[in-house]
Amino acid sequence: SLFDSGVLEYHITEFELDEWMDSTLAPLKVTALAKALNFSWRVDRPGRVVRCDRIKLGRVLVNLASNAVKFTERGSVE
Repeated sequence: SLFDSGVLEYHITEFELDEWMDSTLAPLKVTALAKALNFSWRVDRPGRVVRCDRIKLGRVLVNLASNAVKFTERGSVE
């Protein structure tokens, strides 16, 4: 509802995507390992810098990855 109202604030920063993904997704690796799933991620170019709201991007990424782990019965999530 905040998005639709136009009240949503963004805090734009620049950061290295691979380091950020490592710290953002590391906790989900524990959950995946508990289900005997392989869990991995990669960035097409190490050291790639992105400019965005890292908190909001983190929420989206964690939500997608958590659902992938939650609904994967066996194998891997990449």
